[in-house]
Amino acid sequence: MISWLPIHSQMNIPKTYKGRNFEALDNRKGLKHLQPELIEMAKAQKWAIFCSDLTGIGKTWLAVCFMSQSWLVDVWKPSYLEDTPGNYQNRNMDSYHFLSAWRLGNELKVAGYKLNEIFDRVLIGHRCLLLDDLGREGTGEARLRMEQLIDECYTRGKQLIATTNFTAAEFRNPRNYDPAIIRRIKEKGKIYDLKGS
Repeated sequence: MISWLPIHSQMNIPKTYKGRNFEALDNRKGLKHLQPELIEMAKAQKWAIFCSDLTGIGKTWLAVCFMSQSWLVDVWKPSYLEDTPGNYQNRNMDSYHFLSAWRLGNELKVAGYKLNEIFDRVLIGHRCLLLDDLGREGTGEARLRMEQLIDECYTRGKQLIATTNFTAAEFRNPRNYDPAIIRRIKEKGKIYDLKGS
């Protein structure tokens, strides 16, 4: 059994969600039925956006489970199969990174000429980003910058996982995100509309 706490610390996952993985996922929030599909998507390093206007439904929990599974698939390549469970330490833990979309949005809003530096800091060395609360970055310039970051993930071949308080229909609405960005997300993975139990 893998000890997720040190791994999640390296991934910048908030304390509330440390230790969350598919092994620990129960059906309290009515999300367990997604587990088989998400495990297959994680194996393929697909993107996933978890949408719901309900708070406390488990979007971030599920996103952390998905990122944990993606990391596990990445680390336990066939060349590592003979390793003992304790030998996973320091293997790409920090290349999977949790970010608050709200905090990042504030930083992007005032970036000015340093925008590329922020993109490089966020993307270089990271194989996967989990953006929590996408949509909270604000509107206007901040939203445009977040779309640019999503586009950079696409262009640079980074896996993207996100949560949002938009419903899936609101998320796809051109007033919220550019249709080209939505097409790229759908090309790379799936937008989930979570309803709750």
